[in-house]
Amino acid sequence: MAKVYFEEIHKAAPDYPYIDRSMSDINYIAHYHEDLELAYVTSGETIAVVDGTEIRLCRGDICLIMPGEIHSFSSEAPNALYIMKFSVPAEFLSIRTERKLTEHHLCYPKFHAIIKTIAKEDKERNNGYRYAVRAQTEQLQLEIIRALHTSYISENETKETTKKIALLRRVCRYVEDHYTQSISLDEIARHCHYSKYYFAHMFKEITSTGFSAYLMAFRLEKARSLLEAGESITDAALNCGFNSLRSFHRGFRQHYGTSPLSYQKENHGQQKEIIL
Repeated sequence: MAKVYFEEIHKAAPDYPYIDRSMSDINYIAHYHEDLELAYVTSGETIAVVDGTEIRLCRGDICLIMPGEIHSFSSEAPNALYIMKFSVPAEFLSIRTERKLTEHHLCYPKFHAIIKTIAKEDKERNNGYRYAVRAQTEQLQLEIIRALHTSYISENETKETTKKIALLRRVCRYVEDHYTQSISLDEIARHCHYSKYYFAHMFKEITSTGFSAYLMAFRLEKARSLLEAGESITDAALNCGFNSLRSFHRGFRQHYGTSPLSYQKENHGQQKEIIL
């Protein structure tokens, strides 16, 4: 898996979490964002890497990822995850906490109950469900601050994290608007108000990769979604900025370990809801 970091496409609303009930056999390139992310493993095993630390997660485990923490997921065997993302106060950019909770953890029952309640309210959507979800979201934040081994990083570290997020947000938004076109290093550097050489150095320092690798991964993620939706391979490639089918096939196979055609056959219309 390429080490490419970009801001998450799916984000929480200011007053309601983003919830993915159908995440399975996950292989997601490294990224970071401003949301607090909670991943609950409902079956199988998965591997999370958070700020360079590998975390093996089994059925029932909970993984907490703070805003600004670079993270990725990979799978070696079948699995299913329930993903929630929460918009949290800027204070959480300064927080570092325990990342993995198992059923043996003293606080596990509290976090597990919050997950179940949010999932139930979001699924059933009875009168007042948004109030119930917001109440549970605030309870989650309180439990993180009070119940876990939580610490605050330094002011300088917080500033650096904020700076990194601001740069990647700017890059991501530009690429989101222009990925179907040709984008040069000069162009993106000018957009971010840096010289080409300083931008390349700074981007490499933050992400451990170059901008061209990031752009390739971004386009491949977009193309992958189109293939899942049933779009033809040719249209998916051309609509995502690839100027040749050969380069698209080569990049897709290198990135996902399979051809676009095989991927589409295996994944078109196959997502299903995970029941907690």
